[in-house]
Amino acid sequence: MTNELTTEQYMATRTTRMRDMSDVEGTENDYPATNIWEYVKELAQAGVVPRYVWENQVVEMLSRNNNDTYDHILLPTNEENIFVSIVIDLEEEEILGHYVLDVNA
Repeated sequence: MTNELTTEQYMATRTTRMRDMSDVEGTENDYPATNIWEYVKELAQAGVVPRYVWENQVVEMLSRNNNDTYDHILLPTNEENIFVSIVIDLEEEEILGHYVLDVNA
């Protein structure tokens, strides 16, 4: 079951600076902290992300807050500059939820 985060919940997981983890050496085998693909499958079935994102495991960007408490996994959508951010709680090693992020807003 998916959990869409409110703006307040999403913003509480961010810090002023988010570190890009996409190119951090050693993270390709253990990143993210939990498997997101069943969750992404549910998002694809609900039409939140395109099916190809789930089928091809497409990730736009991986980032971590400066407190090392949350990871954000950005998935593309069919809309320009609109992404779905899956938020991982690193302490609990579980998916907190997702947020539809409009970078134009």
